[in-house]
Amino acid sequence: LAMIIGAYVTSLSLSRTDLLHEIRERLEGVYQLLVPVFFCVMGMLVNLRAMRGVLGFAVIFTLAAMAGKLLGCALPAVLRGFNLRGAWRIGAGMLPRGEVTLLVAGIGLASGVIGNDLFGVAFFTLLASAIIAPCLFARSLEGGSGLRPSHQAAADIVPERRLELTLPGAAVADFLRFRLEQAFRQEAFMVHRISREAPVYQIRKENIVITMQQEQQQLVLSTSAAHEAVMRLIVLEEIVALKDMLAGLQELQTSANFGNNILAGLFGAPGA
Repeated sequence: LAMIIGAYVTSLSLSRTDLLHEIRERLEGVYQLLVPVFFCVMGMLVNLRAMRGVLGFAVIFTLAAMAGKLLGCALPAVLRGFNLRGAWRIGAGMLPRGEVTLLVAGIGLASGVIGNDLFGVAFFTLLASAIIAPCLFARSLEGGSGLRPSHQAAADIVPERRLELTLPGAAVADFLRFRLEQAFRQEAFMVHRISREAPVYQIRKENIVITMQQEQQQLVLSTSAAHEAVMRLIVLEEIVALKDMLAGLQELQTSANFGNNILAGLFGAPGA
């Protein structure tokens, strides 16, 4: 299991860095290819006939595993400022078992440590927890906040500054958004699109995090109060540059020789 632990520690170390979305985008194709193959192969290793004699044990083992997850995750949450409702939500959200369970069981089966019956028990636990956990988690979301009043007051104080730009049309908004992406990258920011359905971007550099979202002809940027000045400065520079560009285009449009120069460039003789 050394490779699993190494991969987990590496990804955990990189999860709060600017490289997070870059790595995720580069590995998305590998993920989409290998994950279905992994689960199909593991599912084909299950021998249902070998599970007949251990079905009762599988049920008891699954209940014990779920109870361990609930208590093991809910109790620390209570110590960190969550009330019972919030602790229950965390425990219910951590119930599902996934690929690590199958991988450990697969290694045990391949090495002869366990047989097909116990491998089936592990698969039963994964399947049952994957079905039960969403139901419990959905029920846990009913009610109020999961934080204690003292911690809720601190969580509600989240200073955020928004900058809303309404532009003449969607095409202009697209152009300005593209210019802002390039401007932030020139300032050593990492710019990543975090939604496939909508143009929503996360812009990061060290401890500065800016969110940019486009809705038709409107651009909305938001960040913390401490980094508002940086965001507004970069946006202002691009708006001034865009204004100068539009003024230059307007001058060309009003020029009497503008059309003639364009036609001459398109249809002029070679070498002229």
